[in-house]
Formats: sequence, structure tokens, C-alpha cells
Amino acid sequence: MPTVTVSPQQVQKLLTKIPSGVKVELSKTPDGAIEVTTTEPPKTKADIINEKFPDLVGQGITLTEASKKYDTPRRTIEKWVYRNEYVSRVDELAYPQTFNEAEIAYCAEIYHERKKAGVGVYGAPLLDENGLPYQLRYPKRAEKRKNTDTLAD
Repeated sequence: MPTVTVSPQQVQKLLTKIPSGVKVELSKTPDGAIEVTTTEPPKTKADIINEKFPDLVGQGITLTEASKKYDTPRRTIEKWVYRNEYVSRVDELAYPQTFNEAEIAYCAEIYHERKKAGVGVYGAPLLDENGLPYQLRYPKRAEKRKNTDTLAD
């Protein structure tokens, strides 16, 4: 969000309009006005999924169907479900078990972006502890390594 300069009398009125979760910084200018700078909180996994895949939220899909639909190895999706717990079950009593398709679509999108760039497909976590895409330490180095490997073939 932008920086706004207001008079001291307007500060209280302005601050009551700011939604919760927004970070606010106040500073005083030499002419006595107050600068109010706000920054939005980072998006959560749920925010991103609801924004990108609203029609898939709560929809169930089996691992085999997900593997075919999202062109991702079944074993990779199993890791997202069982080891990393990135994906939740929709109905635990159903047979075959169904899993949240929106979460699978979200993970598959990140997986394919990394695979296309040639970075972090194997070994590195897909999501961080907040459910956001894990920031790789040296993505440029991995991409450069991929390019030199391709040239050697």
C-alpha cells in the first residue's frame, strides 16, 4: 500500500479504516505532517488456492486421477500427501481415498514451474512452513547447471 501524508488530526480517522493484519509505520515530516505507510500481509496458502483454483476447493480426487490430470508422477503426489502433508484428505472413509484437488493443483503448478526452470524438483521442499512456495537458495546456479548439462548431451 502507498505512503499517505496526513495532518495529526486525520491520523485516528485514517487508522480506523485500515484492515486488520496490515503493517503500519508512522513518521513525522519536518512540516509537522504525519506519513502513514502501510504494507499488506503476505498471502497465505489458502488465499492463493482460493484465488487460483476456486472451483476445485473441497473437490475430491484420487491419487491416480491426479497423477494423470496434472501430469505428475503418482509417487510425487504421494509424498505431498503422506510425507510432507501439503495435501489434505477430503473424505477419509471413502474408498478409494480422495484428496483436496485444489491443493494438488497448487502443488503441481509449483512442481512444473520448477521442473521447467530445472531447479529444485528433487530434494528441496516444495512448500515452506507457511504453505508458500519454498524459496530456493541458489535458483540461478541450478538453472545454469541445467543449461550446461544440456549442452554436454
